[in-house]
Amino acid sequence: MLTNGKESREFLYAEDCSNGLMIIMKKFNFFKNKKKELHLTTGKKIKIIDIAKIIKKIFSKKNIKISIKPSNKQDELQKNINNNPDMYFSKFWKKKYNIQSGIFEMIEYYKNKFS
Repeated sequence: MLTNGKESREFLYAEDCSNGLMIIMKKFNFFKNKKKELHLTTGKKIKIIDIAKIIKKIFSKKNIKISIKPSNKQDELQKNINNNPDMYFSKFWKKKYNIQSGIFEMIEYYKNKFS
């Protein structure tokens, strides 16, 4: 890993993002008239080290061993500063994929593409 993995981020699976954007496009005038910013967000942060652990667990079920080697370095670029999500849009849209299923879907996609 490039850092110690303690920094946290929000992740959104591409299909969930696409579905949210479709809702925005279909109801564009409604949202435009509300004059409120829309934030397509899960509102849930996860540490990068935990992402690595999810990936390791998925691969271990496929009998592929992965070792996680965090660095001693900290996140110097974003310094773990995150925006506070505005959950207004969650009244109209809910994500379908959790972080584990999204990562699993991506692994399966690339496995099938490059097999």
